[in-house]
Amino acid sequence: MKDIALLGVGRWGQKLLHLLHEEGVLHTVWTRNPVQYADLQKRYPEVKWTADLRQVWETPEVRAVVIATPAPTHPTLTEAALQAGKAVFCEKPVAFSAAQLRQLLTLATERHLLFMGGHILRYHPAIEKIQALLREGQLGQLLYLSSERANPGRFPLTEDALWGLAIHDLTVVLDFLGTQPEKSHIHGQATLTSNMTETVWVHLTFPQGIQAHLFASWLTPERRRRLTLVGTEGMVVFSEEGPSPTLYLYPHRVEWRDGQTPQLSLKEAIPLPLPPTEPLRAEIADFLRCLRTGERPRTDAASLLPITQLAEKLHRQLFPEAESPRPYFVHPTALIDEEVEIGEGTRIWHFSHILRGSRIGKNCVLGQNVVVGPFVRVGNHCKIQNNVS
Repeated sequence: MKDIALLGVGRWGQKLLHLLHEEGVLHTVWTRNPVQYADLQKRYPEVKWTADLRQVWETPEVRAVVIATPAPTHPTLTEAALQAGKAVFCEKPVAFSAAQLRQLLTLATERHLLFMGGHILRYHPAIEKIQALLREGQLGQLLYLSSERANPGRFPLTEDALWGLAIHDLTVVLDFLGTQPEKSHIHGQATLTSNMTETVWVHLTFPQGIQAHLFASWLTPERRRRLTLVGTEGMVVFSEEGPSPTLYLYPHRVEWRDGQTPQLSLKEAIPLPLPPTEPLRAEIADFLRCLRTGERPRTDAASLLPITQLAEKLHRQLFPEAESPRPYFVHPTALIDEEVEIGEGTRIWHFSHILRGSRIGKNCVLGQNVVVGPFVRVGNHCKIQNNVS
């Protein structure tokens, strides 16, 4: 049944396009400029292409949407889709605050709609294997985890290294340990764009003294993806740096000489076979299955609250000025001039500019690159789409 609309056909969106088409479920593709993708339209002539979101919301044959647009647009598009009665699969991050995610969850619950977030590592066979090793106690007492995720970025960035890169590893660390850290610290570097960190270093302390250190960067000479877990009875290294992912178990163990002197017993690494499972395909299959059966997916959006809470906390450490409580949301890249009033529940997104003397009502949504003012009044419950002045 062709009942899925895909929003966005960038690099990642095109991967989803191919998968959804192979599954025979793709009804419509939305993009701001369909002419730009004329070659893709020729390859998929039976798919409807549109630049009008209203056609997606108002088409009864479309039961669900898959959102693969730039990250700043995710909350607004998710809300609009749920309001239109569509089930949602949204790539990460679904939301940029726990409060924002709770609002979307409430809307999905009230309308009895499937709401799933895309966190592909939860479907990776290597991550599943590591979780099994931890459950079986093969690593002994876990001591620390470290990750490195570096990818040469496409500038200007639409998402920083925390929300775009580190969030992958933060998610699996929380999944492995099943709890929030007792302490967290982040250092970020924004050398090219203010308020958009291209490199972050994160350090977390968990119960029982377990440590986690994560490095993520868009500003790097080469692609790096590596995750290491170290325990008293074994160590494991997951790498995606070669032509195919690898997982090695190092049965090194800490032994105590005379019960007092620690000694590391080194043994040969054991390669752990990984099934040829494509994580993205498994993730989409889970979404489609749950759409048909009404079951709960592995990355149900409610399961993303812990990682959203942690990422929001780390983000506020990077930008302390965002910690002051206020009843509305302004993205760090937006500019708010003096003598501006903003109503409760309003959300102002990336690179928007509210000029002096303007008044924005309650529960409004201002998309990306919106300019308001000077001395303009916007009423309550208004939505201003991207790139409007």
